[in-house]
Formats: sequence, structure tokens, C-alpha cells
Amino acid sequence: MLPEHLFSCDLDGGNMVNHGQCSVSGGEAYSMVNYEGKIAIGSYPASRISLYDPKLPYQFGTGPGANPLDVGSADILTTRPHAMIYVPDLPSEASAKAGGKIWVGAAATYGLDDGALAWFDPATALRGSTRGIMPDRTPFVLLWIPEFQQILVGFNSEPGTGVMAKVDRGGYAFWDPQNNKATYIGDFDDPDLVDVCSLIPAVNGLVYALSGRNPRLVTHYDCQPAPTRLCLIDPAKRCVVQSAPLPESYGSLPFESGHILRADTDGTIYGATTETVFRIKPGTVETETVAK
Repeated sequence: MLPEHLFSCDLDGGNMVNHGQCSVSGGEAYSMVNYEGKIAIGSYPASRISLYDPKLPYQFGTGPGANPLDVGSADILTTRPHAMIYVPDLPSEASAKAGGKIWVGAAATYGLDDGALAWFDPATALRGSTRGIMPDRTPFVLLWIPEFQQILVGFNSEPGTGVMAKVDRGGYAFWDPQNNKATYIGDFDDPDLVDVCSLIPAVNGLVYALSGRNPRLVTHYDCQPAPTRLCLIDPAKRCVVQSAPLPESYGSLPFESGHILRADTDGTIYGATTETVFRIKPGTVETETVAK
């Protein structure tokens, strides 16, 4: 885990290659995303971004010709880049530009309270960020919603390391990347919402969300444990359609709980807790155990 290196292997785990250093951070990768045939890596500490083209020779650095190329942070006041997505450029009547931006949801650096939603343009190296969208919280998970041309942001209660959490629940925001502003900030009228721990598309324009308490917040930030709920939400109506607690026998959320809902190639959605791999029945909040 520390120091951070980039590895590659075949799909069966064979032919493992340790490529070496991939970030100035020297810590660990909190998030990765594919974009335009390349890979972006978000690293702790300092939320540094590295850009890697697997078609080119491996030669890590910070200058021209480096691969991966460490381009630095999109917000120097953040440190844990929990979420990273790629949003394609949105053509307007005036132009149809190629390429898009990498968006990062990151926790505040040590001693600060407000996490940031940041962006980086790989074509121009321009970058920017907005902190405190929901004060004293961190943009923990990001999901691009093509129908609305907006990013659905899920927040948790995490401040920067070294200070205690000031709130006990997260929330949601819709973020318009063209105008770089929120079009909605709230809780989708969910009175039982704790922290938003994972997001993934469901059927018929709906979205699955996990609401619970990341163990890191309990261990390091003086937050109370909370049960984990699987929610089916309607982004258009900004409400929860169905919800149900995950069985206690499944165990707790893992520390990096923003990535535990994943879709198979056939669309089946799976989740993984500390003790269980589970499958979601499509269009419902019913789950079944796949493996313990």
C-alpha cells in the first residue's frame, strides 16, 4: 500500500508486473478512472493526479514525455481523493470540442473541514475546485447522469484528519459541469439518510445508493456507527423509491466504501462488505448472498 506502485496483470492474475512509482504522493491510490484509452489515478496524500497511457512505455515523471505523468493536485487543500470520474465535453451550438474533464471528490487536508469537488482538463492542464458545497462534508462518491448532463454527488461527514466531524449525516447534490455550480443540494427527502457511501446506475433511470457510516469516520472522526441501507432513488423526482437495511450478517462497510457497488457485464449489480459478497435483484432493494 505504501509506497504506492502501479501493477498490471492478466485477467486471471498471472504475469504480474510491478511498473514502479506512479505518483509523487508516494502514498496510495484512492481512486482511478478510464478516459480516452488512458487511466487517471488519484493519490493520497495531497490528492495528486497522475495520467497513464498503457500504450506507451512506462517512464514515471513530472515533465514532458513522462508516463505516468504526475500533474499535481486540482485542489491543494485536499488530501484524500475518494472519487474520480470522467465527464465528456458537452458540445454546444457554438462548438463541439473534443475531450472532457476529470472530476475528483476529495476530503479536506489535515486540520480543515470542507472537502472539495475539483476538476482537471487533461488537454489543457487547467484545473479548478469548489470547496464547502455542503459545509463540513466531503464529496465521497460521484456519478455522471447522462440524461441530465449533470454529476450526482454523494457526501459523507468526513472532515480533514486531525479534527472531529461536525455533522452526523451527508447528502446529495446535482452539479452542472458546464456552469460549474450546484442545481440541487439536499437529502432527497430521506429522513434516515446517514452518509452516502456508494452510487451506481439501476434500471429505468433510477440509481442505487448505499447509506451508512464509513468505518473510517467511526475510528478516526468520533462518529457513531450506523446501519447500512440500500436505497433505490429517483434522480428526476429527487426522492427515495425504496429502501431496506442490509442484513447484519453481511458485516460492515469496508473502509473505502465508495467503491463497493459494481456492475457485471450483464448488468447485474454486486456489493461487497467486510464478510459478504451479495447480489441485488434488479429494480428492487432485495439482496442475496453470493459468497461469505
